[in-house]
Amino acid sequence: MHSRWRLDLRFSERRPGVSYCQEADELNDEADELDDEADELDDEANKLNDEADELDDEPDELDNEADELDDEADELDNEADELDNEADEFDDEADELDNEADGLDI
Repeated sequence: MHSRWRLDLRFSERRPGVSYCQEADELNDEADELDDEADELDDEANKLNDEADELDDEPDELDNEADELDDEADELDNEADELDNEADEFDDEADELDNEADGLDI
């Protein structure tokens, strides 16, 4: 309603020698410029939203990467435990053989 009043006011204060069509064309041009500005602002807002989405996704990606590295570390730790157990078995066997050898020494 406010814009209608503004439009009516502008027509009632017509400039001498300017027809209604010319004034309407000027108003249309102004409206087009404002529409273009609004489009530019909308594009900027969309870019900022996209950037915000990317920044929002970053911690999730880093968290996933940390989880993967943690899983890898767990696997390596398990492998190390298995090798340690195997080494203990060999050590036990060596102790048994050493004890047998001690018993055979005369």
